[in-house]
This record gives sequence, C-alpha cells and structure tokens, in this order.
Amino acid sequence: MLAIVTARQEGRLVGYVAAIINTHLHYASTKFGTLDVFWLAPDVRKSVNGVGLFTAIEEELKRRGVVKMIGQTKLGPHDVGLIFEFLGWTETERLFTKAVS
Repeated sequence: MLAIVTARQEGRLVGYVAAIINTHLHYASTKFGTLDVFWLAPDVRKSVNGVGLFTAIEEELKRRGVVKMIGQTKLGPHDVGLIFEFLGWTETERLFTKAVS
C-alpha cells in the first residue's frame, strides 16, 4: 500500500516521494495512488530533478497497477503545480483547510 521513490546524488539522499496505494471510497474497482509527501533538497531544485522524481513515482505506481494518481501542492513559494502540468496532470479541485482549535 506504500510506494516510495528516492533520489540520490553520489550516495546522498536528495529527494523522495511517497504515495499511498488503495482503492477509492467512491471508485472501489479502481486502484488509486495518492501522493502523500515529497521533498527535494534545496541545492538540487533548480534543475529537472523534480520532474525526474515525479516521473519515477508515476512509473512505479503504473508498475503496481495504479490507474489514477492524486496529488496536491502548497500555494506560494513551494507550489510545484508547474511540474504537475508539465507531466500532463490536470487540476481538478481546490482544497480548503481550517483550524478549529
């Protein structure tokens, strides 16, 4: 149920992405891969490393039978929406949060 892909540079961990694999509450016959967390070291963000990392998790999820992927991005300086769009992802919803305590 968990897929993790890492990026390394000369043995040093410089990135990772983790996805949860499961069926969806509304689509029980379809296997979904939901991106949970991802990170890329600041010193390797200014290249195509992010594209490579997301391409690698897509390939791994396909290998595991995932049909649909779900991912989200922060707004502001950590927005990776351009990478998703470059890889052919489509923005389908907006997510809102509220702290109640």
